[in-house]
Amino acid sequence: LFGRSLLKAYATDLGFRAQGLLTAAFAAPSPGTPESAQLPRLQEALLGQLADMPGVQSASLASSGLLSTVHARVPVQASGSGAAALAVDRDFVGPGFLATVGIPLLGGRDFTARDDGGAARVAIVNQTLAARLWPGADPLGRTMLAPDSTGKPTPTEVVGVARDAKYGSVWEEAQPYVYQPAAQGRYPGSCLMVR
Repeated sequence: LFGRSLLKAYATDLGFRAQGLLTAAFAAPSPGTPESAQLPRLQEALLGQLADMPGVQSASLASSGLLSTVHARVPVQASGSGAAALAVDRDFVGPGFLATVGIPLLGGRDFTARDDGGAARVAIVNQTLAARLWPGADPLGRTMLAPDSTGKPTPTEVVGVARDAKYGSVWEEAQPYVYQPAAQGRYPGSCLMVR
C-alpha cells in the first residue's frame, strides 16, 4: 500500500515543472525594520548574480514555498458582484515567477518589474478562482477586491490566468489561488526558485 501510494504521488501532475527546479527558503527581516528596507535591493542583486550563473535559465522569489502548508489566506471578491468574499490562498511573487516554476499561463501575462508599489494593483488568478468569481466569463481585465498590505479591500485588476497547481499537498483538490506582485505586498519574498 505504501509503495503504491508513493508511486501514485510521483505520477501526480503537480501543475508545475519540478524537474530542474531548485528551491530554497531563508529568513527575511520583519516588515517595517531598517533591514527590511534594504531587502529588495539585496534580493535584486542576488537574482542578478543567479541569472549570470551557467545553467541558470531564470530565478524568482515568492512569499510561500511550493507544496507548503504555509500560505496567507485572504478574502477576495469580484468587484460589484455583491457576492460574499471567498477565502483564498495568496502568494506574493517576483517577476517571472510562473515561468520559473513552470506554471503555464492560460491567458494574460506574468508579472514584470513594472508591477511595483507605484503601479496599479494587479493579480494573476488560477483557473479555479477565475471560475468561481466569473463563471463562464473571461476574467482578464476584470477587477476584484483583494486586501492591500494593510488588509483593506482594494480594487485589483486581473492581468493573467494561471493553470491550477498543487500548492499545499500532492493529494489536494484544485484550490482557488491568487498571485500578487511581491513589490506590491508587505511581505518580502523568503522563498527562492531557480530554474
